[in-house]
Amino acid sequence: MINSQGLLNILIKNDFKFFNGIPCSPLKDFLLTLKLNERKVIYVISINKGKAMGVVAGHCLATNKIPVLYLQNSVLGNILNSPTSIDTFEDLERVRKKLVFHNL
Repeated sequence: MINSQGLLNILIKNDFKFFNGIPCSPLKDFLLTLKLNERKVIYVISINKGKAMGVVAGHCLATNKIPVLYLQNSVLGNILNSPTSIDTFEDLERVRKKLVFHNL
């Protein structure tokens, strides 16, 4: 079993501070650890996998930082539709330049 606090400490140390995904029972210990460390991380719950993918993509584009997307491995194929609708890196750069940034 993975030590949730140890994993979170490693992620924070490596500048992973934005977490998003869909809660599920296998991740309950890690999600509780996120909740207990709300002062150190931003923890957002999404209602479905498409929205979770959109939130982390938006965070990445807005901040140039890599977020953590947590989900069950059974939905991995389902989320691939969201990013494949953006054709090229040039499209991503155009979207990033048009974003309005807000401090959380």
